[in-house]
Amino acid sequence: VKLEGLALDYHDDSNKPPVSFSTKEIGIGFKADVNTGSPSMQVKVNDFGLTLKQIALRFKDAVQPTIQVGSLAISGGAIDLGARSATIASIELSDGSVDVTRHKDGTINLMQLYNKDTGKNTPPKNAPAEKSEPWSYILENIVVSEFKTNITDATVIPGKPLIGLEKIALN
Repeated sequence: VKLEGLALDYHDDSNKPPVSFSTKEIGIGFKADVNTGSPSMQVKVNDFGLTLKQIALRFKDAVQPTIQVGSLAISGGAIDLGARSATIASIELSDGSVDVTRHKDGTINLMQLYNKDTGKNTPPKNAPAEKSEPWSYILENIVVSEFKTNITDATVIPGKPLIGLEKIALN
């Protein structure tokens, strides 16, 4: 299976403040093996790959995205539903930026990504957890290149970054 030329523009108004996620180009490919002849169905996915380009995560009404990634590539993925395992050979992120801001009230902008309005569909807190075997995950390699960040603390110097880092890389 191979899909290319897709895009995504997603808005989450349940977050406070609302956020949006977009990517201008999505490519995905994989091979799947489904066996229904055994006592239980077996599903394996191999040669999984995913490419996202021009990723942006922003808060509503923000001028600039908080997180930007020029390219994200996942390669060599494998998933075995029966064995409950997932493996990724490589994740590569390039040409990105992350802006971290501490607001005057002490809140940090990235933590606001987790401010969900749970509403009426929240399960009761005393609901029993489902029992199942745990999944195992393996990530063999991750590469980050050409990233930058600006760290701003409005409690110290409003409107101006305290620290700016460029050419951040991780191998």
